[in-house]
Amino acid sequence: MNVKNYPTSSNAYDSMGDFYLAQQDSIKALELFKKALEVADNDFSQEKIDLLKKNLKIE
Repeated sequence: MNVKNYPTSSNAYDSMGDFYLAQQDSIKALELFKKALEVADNDFSQEKIDLLKKNLKIE
């Protein structure tokens, strides 16, 4: 709902990514963390992306 109501909020996408991580859907989480960075540059989303890529062995 936050993504729909606040489409320019990086935090909304990052939080949705956290939800998908909790649901063990790393691919969807990665997509949302990347979207969070598209909306606004932030360190916390980038750190999550780097960790997921390392764990998933993605370049």
